[in-house]
Amino acid sequence: FNLDAESILQVLPEIFPSYDATINVSAKDYSYHEMLALETIRKIVFLMDAHGKDYTGSLLHRICTTHGQKPWLVELFGALMPEQAVIPDSEGCLPLHHLILQPYSSSTKALVGAVLQINKQAGMHKIPKYDSYPCMVAIRLGWTWEGGLEELVKANPELLDVQADHGLCPTALAASMETDLTTIFELLRKAPHLCAT
Repeated sequence: FNLDAESILQVLPEIFPSYDATINVSAKDYSYHEMLALETIRKIVFLMDAHGKDYTGSLLHRICTTHGQKPWLVELFGALMPEQAVIPDSEGCLPLHHLILQPYSSSTKALVGAVLQINKQAGMHKIPKYDSYPCMVAIRLGWTWEGGLEELVKANPELLDVQADHGLCPTALAASMETDLTTIFELLRKAPHLCAT
């Protein structure tokens, strides 16, 4: 892609089918906010190009598979296309799955929160590679309560009762993985009835 403003206007219909490409304006006619929006679109176009044309995931998938992404970008495109949060890509993964499977970064918690804000049901879809729910996979990968597990549990608290991984519920799994005590405590606090069983 050529990434000048005029070229971005040419590809907007590919990104937003409802965009009216017949409007003829030049870059000099844009306000500051419109130029910021165009810069955002330029980055998205770059993202799309960077992932190759044979990638079959949605735009939200592409954003979530790019390491170091900003939460506001997920929020923006999630607001524009919320259905993409629960559409699997060619590997059967949702955008949330890609965030969990990527190397953990300082923005992971905010990104997970942003995707779950779009559609919290994304947390109820199993990650194909593990055949397990996102919160269980996050525990297996060493996530802590403060590191993003809280967002997954708050979105789908009913999963605290599910015995999925080797017959273990999330709390028992966290304890068996020798997760930090704060994480185990918070999981128990969210499902105190598990202490009685």
